[in-house]
Amino acid sequence: MFICFDSFIVLCLSDLCKRKRDAVKINGETYRITSSKNINVYIERSKINFDVEPIIIENRTMVPLRFLANAIGIRDNKIIYDETEQSVILEYNGKTIKLIVGDKNALIDIDEVELDVPAVELNNRVLVPLRFVCETFGYNVDYGETETSMNIFMKKETAPLICKNTKSALKPIHRFQGRFLFKPAFVLIIISIKNYYTGNKS
Repeated sequence: MFICFDSFIVLCLSDLCKRKRDAVKINGETYRITSSKNINVYIERSKINFDVEPIIIENRTMVPLRFLANAIGIRDNKIIYDETEQSVILEYNGKTIKLIVGDKNALIDIDEVELDVPAVELNNRVLVPLRFVCETFGYNVDYGETETSMNIFMKKETAPLICKNTKSALKPIHRFQGRFLFKPAFVLIIISIKNYYTGNKS
């Protein structure tokens, strides 16, 4: 059963499970339910227990917003709901996300981005795209799948560590024919920093 309230849609989970629906309509647009597997979400090896089961719409994992936000470190006072606009704002580590239920357009700070699947309301819980929220706030998201379940692992992305002997590593070994020769540690530090900021994780 789907109950429409202006610009958003409330999804009835029990009806969804009973009828085995393979698609839903959100604001007149049809979205496919692309998996019926059990979904387990872990953060730093600890499982997140949701009060509403995550679902997969158009290959996007949708999870309860507040439970996800709290799990990655967002305090309740940094989760701001606007019932009139049906929007939610998340603030974390100097970055802000704004989502509107049923709207594929979202804001990251002042930049507008388009989502593949909008936030939805399910059993009085707002469900949001897990990867979008987590990666925006600096988490790596990895997936593992079995015949009956999908496991999602999240880990905070960290900047490369600089060793205590950085100053020593940065000093050239000596100068030869007008060129500086550096220690191997210096080269590794530069490569690590370059890969981190250019997105090359190899």
